[in-house]
Amino acid sequence: MLQEIIIERFRCFDQFKVRPFSRINLIGGQNNVGKTSLLEALYLLSSGTVLAALALKQSRQEPGEMIKQMPLEAWHGLFYNQDISIPIRLQGHYQQLSTPGEIRELTLSLENSVESLVALEKLERVENLDKLMDFLNASKVSTLLGTFKKGQETLNTSVVATPRGILNVGDREMPNSLLISSGVRTKSAKLTQEFDLIRLQDREDLVLEILQILDPSLEKIESFNIGEPCLYLKSKNRPRLPLYLFGDAINRVMDIVLKIIHHQSREIFIDEVENGLHYSAQRQFWQGIFKLCDRLDVQLFATTHSLEMIMAFTEAGLSLQADQFAYFELARNPKTQRLVAVHRDLEGLRYTLEVDQGKGVRGE
Repeated sequence: MLQEIIIERFRCFDQFKVRPFSRINLIGGQNNVGKTSLLEALYLLSSGTVLAALALKQSRQEPGEMIKQMPLEAWHGLFYNQDISIPIRLQGHYQQLSTPGEIRELTLSLENSVESLVALEKLERVENLDKLMDFLNASKVSTLLGTFKKGQETLNTSVVATPRGILNVGDREMPNSLLISSGVRTKSAKLTQEFDLIRLQDREDLVLEILQILDPSLEKIESFNIGEPCLYLKSKNRPRLPLYLFGDAINRVMDIVLKIIHHQSREIFIDEVENGLHYSAQRQFWQGIFKLCDRLDVQLFATTHSLEMIMAFTEAGLSLQADQFAYFELARNPKTQRLVAVHRDLEGLRYTLEVDQGKGVRGE
């Protein structure tokens, strides 16, 4: 699992370090202190490829047409103060039980020329060479280059932005690490497809087990294709009903649980985790998510701006395994104005929440 991340020159972070991470990690803080940016840095490092930058653009719902109109500026928002002269560096320290520690490092740089790509010196392989050359003949070209080091291995990846669109030069697949954006709800057909794939693995009981923590009356999950694919839930002494007729909490948890199981990623990233979850269900949510992540050996990172969610996180952690939960408060150093991350153990966090009524834990 990831124990520490060092961030240099990414988004709002000049020099930044966070540690020690645990199994379940919650990130809080006032608005505009970099909660989502920290989550994105973790996601990029986990992916180990610049292709994840495309997913970040999608998660922020950036118009694809903007890249075509302004290809030279396509990646500027990733760099600290939009200064593209200094590369981004993300370094993570990983530690598994009974195994030596490992350092992984992702470096991102930007070039507005094509010489290095034409020479193919920074690429491991290029399959669509004709398509690449067609893209490079455009008048404006911006290339995001990535170098990922993991142990003795080095992986180079690149994506090219031109007025004709974006080209994945190495033809690699999108990274397996999973980023769940805030406010984006998965369509019913997609949820049903993910559930059916899980059924093929005989793991549908695991999904039901987690949902039952929120609603013990649930007995069965079924998928039907009547008009369009849809999930149905069956409760005790009640007729089966489509998932969308249940509360936001059940829908939100179903979405998260299916993604965790289906994608089989070692790291999961959830932005504004409280979205769709009523405060009365948040403690049960953390209990179920911890149970799932612990069983599947998944590490979870989430952001929140909800005091109620922080309280539920604290209560759930103290009732389960406190050392498997970690809370980090992002803030600016009053002297230097640099962003810092304050790690709070759950006992100290509970004291702050109960005695100081959350003062200093979260701001609006």
